[in-house]
Amino acid sequence: MAKDKKKKAGRNGAVGNAAVNGSAGGAAPAEMDTLLRVPAQDSSAARVAAEEEDDDAQTLTPGATAIMISPTKKDVNGLNGNAHATGGMNRACQLVGTRHIQALIMFFSAAVAFCTRTNMSVAIVAMTKPREGQTHFDWDSSRTSLVLSSFFWGYVVMNIPAGQLAQRFGPKRFLAMSVLVSSLFDLLMPACATYGDVYGVCAARVVQGLAQGFLLTACYELLSKWAPPRERSRMVAFFLAAQPFGIVVGLSAAGALAASNGGWPSIFYVTGSLGMVVGIWILLGVAECPAQHPSMSQKEREYIQENFGIAPSTDPKRPTPWLSIFTSIPMISLILAHCGHSWAFWTILTKMPTYLDKALGYKIQESGLFSALPYVIKYFVSFGFAWLADFMNNHQYISLSLNRKIGNSVGLWGPAIILVVLGFVKSDSTSCVIMLTVAVALNGATYVGFNINHLDLSPNYASTLFGITNATANIMSFIAPLVVGAVVQDENDVTQWQTAFLIAAAVSFVGNLAFVIGGSAVRQPWDEPVKTNTAGDIHLTENGAQTRSAPTTPEIRV
Repeated sequence: MAKDKKKKAGRNGAVGNAAVNGSAGGAAPAEMDTLLRVPAQDSSAARVAAEEEDDDAQTLTPGATAIMISPTKKDVNGLNGNAHATGGMNRACQLVGTRHIQALIMFFSAAVAFCTRTNMSVAIVAMTKPREGQTHFDWDSSRTSLVLSSFFWGYVVMNIPAGQLAQRFGPKRFLAMSVLVSSLFDLLMPACATYGDVYGVCAARVVQGLAQGFLLTACYELLSKWAPPRERSRMVAFFLAAQPFGIVVGLSAAGALAASNGGWPSIFYVTGSLGMVVGIWILLGVAECPAQHPSMSQKEREYIQENFGIAPSTDPKRPTPWLSIFTSIPMISLILAHCGHSWAFWTILTKMPTYLDKALGYKIQESGLFSALPYVIKYFVSFGFAWLADFMNNHQYISLSLNRKIGNSVGLWGPAIILVVLGFVKSDSTSCVIMLTVAVALNGATYVGFNINHLDLSPNYASTLFGITNATANIMSFIAPLVVGAVVQDENDVTQWQTAFLIAAAVSFVGNLAFVIGGSAVRQPWDEPVKTNTAGDIHLTENGAQTRSAPTTPEIRV
């Protein structure tokens, strides 16, 4: 017996029975404990060992590090932990829970922010049009263009710093600040216009851009803690759907308010007031992570923790591995995909109305339906893509990386093909409107493509990764309309528009091609916290197979 116990202790020491992230009460189930203590290749031996060594189940090797909990048959990419092993608890947590309320708050945060971002495009028309009893401004096209572009001056600058600040000091305060400051300056916009003219409005818009630079990065940081991998596509798509929702509601409401007795100032008063309400809701209802939420159930907290394999780090002072990030092939591919998307998206958003009006003779101002219809359809279609992505992932029909690449290909190559068709196939204006609506709707598939990939690659640095890609991509939002303007000298010449559309399609094609070739949904090695483990770690590859790394010693990441 003594000899047998020595063998048992030796086995435990060699493998390193590590503490399991998210296990209820600190004790792992027998199956998980077995897989952590016995090489994964010998599953039958693992079961025998578990039965014989139950008394030694909690023996820990000094220096061992907490590692990913073991997968079950349906776990995907080593991300879902023991989500299927705990049966009823997890089924109960699949319905509406605290994590969904967090996503709802983020949805309305982004929706009101996009209302604020886009309402100026309608308001400025009313501001420069004389109307009895209301102040109007004699601004020419160059000044109105200055006002419309000023928001992005601050927005582009702040993305990367915002990601770092959200990562280091927590995202909640920056999300609330983003919405509250942006909404406050909406409330002040009529006064800025009245007393500061075009320069006062530009200054207010720059401040709004600086504030909203924190919005998406803070939300990505929150989602990295709140969105379990089994539900990640649906939760992220729901949050991102706030963008088309905010655009549709913002543009529609702004038009109605401008025509009301309140005139153009009412646009800013209504949007600003709604934003202040949402900002207060953020302060009262958002928690940095599940562990800090005061009222969520213990079952749901355990469900979220167990769904994450290696849970995201809670150390706010962890260093950012800048060199590893910028030399990572999946990260470079992600940047290119985001840039390709932004170029095509802004070409359609800013120039397509002019093409329909000048080249095809379709008077878009006569139909408000076109302005809203593509984004309404995109809003609903994006949920279908998200559900399908999670379904395919959770049932292991395809790998998560392939899942992301298919979604991104539909969202980028689909609209690129339509752009080519628009330029070279002669059709009536109604057919063009239908094709453009389909192009925008297909773009919703990117919500389960590059848009979510930041969380796949690096839950610990998702806000920083998004800040990098979003800042770079927003540069494309400046360049794309300028290139179209340089190519299309005669707006009535269809052949010049063909060239502009081909350029946009080519940029979109190359961006997604880079993602297809170099992209990945596997959590990157530089994302895991630096650790020492004399026993070696168990890691899970994309198809759920286990591998064991060599013992590690402390290292310095750059």
